[in-house]
Amino acid sequence: MSAVIVLSLWACGEKNRSAKSVPDSTAAKADTTAKVESPYFPVYDFLSNEIEYVDSTPVGIMKYTTIGKVKDSEYIQLEEFHKLVAEFQQPDINDSLFEEKFNETSFVDKSNGNATFFYKARNTSSQIKRVDIVTKRGDVYDEVKSLYMEKDADSAVVKKLYWKPKRNFQIITVRPSGKDEITKVVWDNRE
Repeated sequence: MSAVIVLSLWACGEKNRSAKSVPDSTAAKADTTAKVESPYFPVYDFLSNEIEYVDSTPVGIMKYTTIGKVKDSEYIQLEEFHKLVAEFQQPDINDSLFEEKFNETSFVDKSNGNATFFYKARNTSSQIKRVDIVTKRGDVYDEVKSLYMEKDADSAVVKKLYWKPKRNFQIITVRPSGKDEITKVVWDNRE
């Protein structure tokens, strides 16, 4: 028993001696130069999983359309859902291209624990201009609360895309003529 205590004390002493043998300035310098790269949020994978969820969920999919002051609604099939969701799935958001083409900024709101990741296109010619992801604390891990994308449809038309996980997405087409169009696709209308 006393041999175990002696070995423990000796090991602690050796650890302290080896730590003291490194000059303080070198240790501090090593800490300040270390860079930890964090991976970009997997936008493409997130959207693919969401689409797969809708494909496997046996519910009606409702599409609401507003053009100017005219409103319409209808149930749609999966084929139309996929056609509309294609607005979100651009080659720019594939993981490897996304990291090459976008800069990340992020922050955590300490009051509610939400984290926000902002991605801005490095090149002005990129069709997708920005991507914002808001996460919230979950029981086991952080969950995506929302995804927002902004992109140019052409030189004068801007599209604003919003995705609420497991619930709905929205595409807002802003035109210079003022005849904006809002398309909202809902597969779960719980709030």
